[in-house]
Amino acid sequence: MPENSGININTADSINQEVTNTVEQLPESNQGGLPGIRELLTQLQTVIQAEDSLQPDKKTKALQQVQILADAGKNPQVSQHQTQAETAMGVLREISAELPKTTTLITTFNQVLPNIAEIFGLG
Repeated sequence: MPENSGININTADSINQEVTNTVEQLPESNQGGLPGIRELLTQLQTVIQAEDSLQPDKKTKALQQVQILADAGKNPQVSQHQTQAETAMGVLREISAELPKTTTLITTFNQVLPNIAEIFGLG
């Protein structure tokens, strides 16, 4: 019997679909052209998927963090969700620290993560 029998192993593709489904449930921004949580997480998800310098396991881990942010984004003022968001953003920063500083992912993280922190009241 294989060692991982009965364990659900998320691939980047399957977690990506889960993220998409969760993000699509979030409300669109109502702040007159400013991106809201839905738009920011969609942007984050897109650059993670497109980043060739991310190893598949790191890509999956990064997408899992976006999933956590999307789940928490349903009610960002709840303190438990704020804690989850802060932890997820920390993991995303750790993942990005291993990449060349010139990647699109780094640029996007530097633009998007502060906005996400602000939505969760962490800014």
